[in-house]
Amino acid sequence: MKPAHDNPAHPVGFPVPGRKPPVRPPREPMTGRYCRIEPLERARHAAVLHEAKSLDPGDFDEAGRQRLRLTDLTRPLLKQVAAA
Repeated sequence: MKPAHDNPAHPVGFPVPGRKPPVRPPREPMTGRYCRIEPLERARHAAVLHEAKSLDPGDFDEAGRQRLRLTDLTRPLLKQVAAA
């Protein structure tokens, strides 16, 4: 059996007989013990995400890839959740 490919040069593994796709998450917010997951809404989240991204100085690692600073990016969102 040959592995499947998502393009001619990139194998993604062997087919799994009987596999079904996972159930999509609900469109309603899911609240857990330590976090809340909700669908992104442009009108509600764009300004906060833009502000958070503007805090990122754009550091690069030794290979020249931009580092993602999750703490800086999520801090305004966490403050917003804590205030609610």
